[in-house]
Amino acid sequence: MMDAVKNYYTGYSEENRLKRDNFHRIEFLTSMRYLEKAIPPSSRILDACAGTGIYSFALAQQGHSVTACDLMPEHIAQIRKRDSSEDLLRDAKVCNILDMSGIEDVSFDAVLCMGALYHLFTAEDRKRAVDECLRVLKPDGLFAAAYVSRHAQLVSALSHKGMEKYDAALDCIESGIFDAENGGLVFYRSTPAEIISLMESADLEKQYMVGTDGIAHIIAELINSMNPPDFDRWLQYHYSTCEDETLLGYSLHGLYIGKKPM
Repeated sequence: MMDAVKNYYTGYSEENRLKRDNFHRIEFLTSMRYLEKAIPPSSRILDACAGTGIYSFALAQQGHSVTACDLMPEHIAQIRKRDSSEDLLRDAKVCNILDMSGIEDVSFDAVLCMGALYHLFTAEDRKRAVDECLRVLKPDGLFAAAYVSRHAQLVSALSHKGMEKYDAALDCIESGIFDAENGGLVFYRSTPAEIISLMESADLEKQYMVGTDGIAHIIAELINSMNPPDFDRWLQYHYSTCEDETLLGYSLHGLYIGKKPM
């Protein structure tokens, strides 16, 4: 399974995903908006599945002390190359979120899990990932985890493929798995209720539950054609509704932020 994930990211430009157009920027802008709300100034942060470091660098630029980790050596190489000139990060290293034994217990004020839950197909592995993040998180620290949504996958499949992928998308509502193609299992889809249950089982206290891109995936072409003032108007609507519990499941990406008990 991890081989399929590595193969996927070897052929995918993770560097540009969250900034290549208006539609993709919404997820990044919304996530940063809530991370900024939740994380105290000058925190020590572990970005435990950093990709190529978009959140790591953004948070370091705000004055946080950030360590970036990722499963992909290629991603860490890109982070180190950029940081060699910017000198913003505390450290960057290859690690697997299921076993971060090289990182000390209770050593971070905030831990980010901004992708691993997309790729863990068993409840045991998802719980293990959360537990590892909480092991290195200080009491009263903030934990942030991103996920992708099952119901949004159904709507996205219909809007892009019509009925061609309907049965597969409907199966995803039950299993969390959509089309085991392109070299094997890569993505696992959750529901807001599943994420809440996972976090409650770890005794986390919810701070925010957010749909980070809302219904933008349905009207991505329109959003990408918007001029800056119209895009700002759309963002204001999105920000005003992204915590609405009745809408969370139709956001393609979601973000949970919780606090570890004292």
